[in-house]
Amino acid sequence: MQNLFIWKYSANLIKKKKNCFFHIIQLLLFIIPFCAIGNGGPIEGCFTQKSGSIKLITKKDIKILSEDLNIELTKDEVHVKVIYRLKNLGGTDVIKYGFPVDYIKEDKYTYISYCNTISNFSYKFNDKEVEYIVEEEADKSKIKGPFIDEGHNIKRDWYITELSFDEQQTSLLEVNYSISPHYNYWGKFIDTNFSFTTNKRFLYDLSPCGFFGDGSIDTLSVTIKKPDYLCFDQINIRGIQDYITYNNHISWYAENYNPSNQALDIDYRTSPTNTEIDEKANHLPNSIIKKINVSSSLKGYPKENLIDLDENTAWVEGVDGFGKGEWIEFEFKEKVFIHGIGILNGYYKNGTVYNQNNRIKSLELSIKVEDLEKKNIENDTTIIHLEPQCFFEEFHNNIQIIYDLGDIGIVYNSYEEMMEKSNSTLKVKIKILDTYSGDKYDDTCISEVLFYGYPHNNKLNHW
Repeated sequence: MQNLFIWKYSANLIKKKKNCFFHIIQLLLFIIPFCAIGNGGPIEGCFTQKSGSIKLITKKDIKILSEDLNIELTKDEVHVKVIYRLKNLGGTDVIKYGFPVDYIKEDKYTYISYCNTISNFSYKFNDKEVEYIVEEEADKSKIKGPFIDEGHNIKRDWYITELSFDEQQTSLLEVNYSISPHYNYWGKFIDTNFSFTTNKRFLYDLSPCGFFGDGSIDTLSVTIKKPDYLCFDQINIRGIQDYITYNNHISWYAENYNPSNQALDIDYRTSPTNTEIDEKANHLPNSIIKKINVSSSLKGYPKENLIDLDENTAWVEGVDGFGKGEWIEFEFKEKVFIHGIGILNGYYKNGTVYNQNNRIKSLELSIKVEDLEKKNIENDTTIIHLEPQCFFEEFHNNIQIIYDLGDIGIVYNSYEEMMEKSNSTLKVKIKILDTYSGDKYDDTCISEVLFYGYPHNNKLNHW
């Protein structure tokens, strides 16, 4: 007999500075007494951890011959299909299999629909769909975990079925379900122009399979399908190594695999930049820019391309090497408040051109403002690191935010402080520090720079 588990923690967080709101789902998958089937499963959430209170009881006469784990990552859900090939080394047996879902029951979270259950759940045993019932756990003392310790009211629903094994029978068990992976969301507030999300996270616990048979799996395969909008560099995988990539898939295979204390941990973006930005018109007009200064330009790729709202053109630095230390500077024609800066990082003419040329990996951002309180010019500088990105054919979805007042706080720490002290933003300077290398050319390109804010004389009417 064996207990086999999954923890899932899922949070949906709306954040404004120190005011945080969050909701957590705790999802467990394990074999209740007289159970012997299955693997671990998904764990999600920024408070992810394994439960030390679950007892795993070995059932030696069930052997896992193979496990095929298929994971499809999407923007809103993770779809999982896992197929076990099982060998009953003993006599005829009936095994009860339970899949529990734990979630916070407090009334203030009931409007978040996905927090109450998983979706599209099904069992198939030897290619035939198996019925199951859902029961609420009556003994609350059996529900363990950190959120109980924090005083949350946790409810558990069981998805229960029975499977019949003949003596020495080899059978296939298929489990399907969809879950909402954890991520944090920051909505639009007065201090920011943008809506941000963290990476989504999915964790699959492999370790319980080690309690079947001799503690190993003869063959284990993992296939992960990524969304079209992501490149492989935007997916972080821990728990497996030396996997291969092809088309939109990641594949890994092992023989005689001992899953003890092993977990597959995946995090990935919700969009190319994890930022929600409206269409091109939602930024300051280029007429506010008085002058663009650049350290160099490659012939045919002038500085004017930086503000033409055309992803088919680009400014390209004009020195040997990748352009370390090269810079662009924008001087503004009138007094403006700049509280957001985005760049189209790379040459976005098409996917081939994008991959052939360098993109900025890190930059130095300088913002010069006129300070009313001190009656002088303030110049502040910070280092910005840009995450890897792949080509995606939508202009605004590719904009990477390199400055946001509500997030970075360069020069001023808040919108209110800027309104009180600052008369205008005078100049913005971007200096190249490091790059992601292109496949063909050692030229660093920027297709567009966008400024978010408003003219100084409109500041009182902006909000």
